[in-house]
Amino acid sequence: MENALHSLREFLFERVYDNPVVHNELVKAEKVLEALWQYYARDNPEEFRRYYWPDGVSDGESRERAVADF
Repeated sequence: MENALHSLREFLFERVYDNPVVHNELVKAEKVLEALWQYYARDNPEEFRRYYWPDGVSDGESRERAVADF
């Protein structure tokens, strides 16, 4: 079992965690999510409320949290 776990970890690090192609896609995805959050949480909160969260946020929940949850 220990050998299988070691082999799996080695495979994952080689093919996923340390893979430059995977890393570049992750960086792109982070940029997209950050841009969406900035757009709705900071720059256009009324658009977010109107189209995506018309009932408002729960008591004690910030708009930023609502955008992140959405």
